[in-house]
Amino acid sequence: MKLNVMTFNICHGADYPELLKKYPVPLCFGYDKNDDLCARSDFEEILREWRDSVTLDPVANLINRLDCDIIALNEVRGQGEAYYYTNQAEYLANCTNRHFYFAKSVTFPGEGAYGTALLSRFPIKKAQTIPIPPISEHPGREPRCLLKAVVEAEQEVTVFISHFGGLPLEQQMAVEVLRKEMEQVTTPVLFLGDLNAIPESKELQGVYERMVEAFAKENPATFPSFEPSRKIDYIFASKPARFSKAEVIKEIVSDHYPLVAEVLFDTAE
Repeated sequence: MKLNVMTFNICHGADYPELLKKYPVPLCFGYDKNDDLCARSDFEEILREWRDSVTLDPVANLINRLDCDIIALNEVRGQGEAYYYTNQAEYLANCTNRHFYFAKSVTFPGEGAYGTALLSRFPIKKAQTIPIPPISEHPGREPRCLLKAVVEAEQEVTVFISHFGGLPLEQQMAVEVLRKEMEQVTTPVLFLGDLNAIPESKELQGVYERMVEAFAKENPATFPSFEPSRKIDYIFASKPARFSKAEVIKEIVSDHYPLVAEVLFDTAE
């Protein structure tokens, strides 16, 4: 069974190319060379533009052009009280003729839901949102979740998608949740998302031990898109799958580059 898959942190559809034109140091948390954004005199103005400058059509156009079977999306907004919180997963699914599932990780008060989404060429048989427990040592951190879905491709495939927290303890907890869920699965597995960790980090070794990664022989940088310096976005598949091709799409649509890959699962009895 051959599947073409994609993972992409869409940064809530912010109009990133336009923001880059306006701000010499763009709003990009986690960018090593950034000043302290919160200390900038124009921070509130930048934040409003970042929040409001949403344009999902470039994301939809990219998805349509790449035409993958399974698409994982991070930093997706859901419907909410604020006018700028809309059902982005549904909109993108309609634009790309895909089935979809949105996994809410958090609801921001007065704004709306935020999380991760799956778009699939194939019907989604079942799906659920699995909360990742918070870290007691660091209260108040943004909640995270693991999206789990069974997709009816040529053979059933279980898809996991997540957006890990930035702290090592958060990543360790997320990997443990993934491990426990994978133990219950008998189908081929895909795991995709922005894991906020580089390949050499010890927190990801538990994933590498159980799965194969699309860029196993190289580590192309995926973030930040305007000056890529590290790889934090991933496509994994359960062993003994193999990847026949993998590519970083070097186009600035978000603050992350999207990744695409062709994965081959042996479906012989």
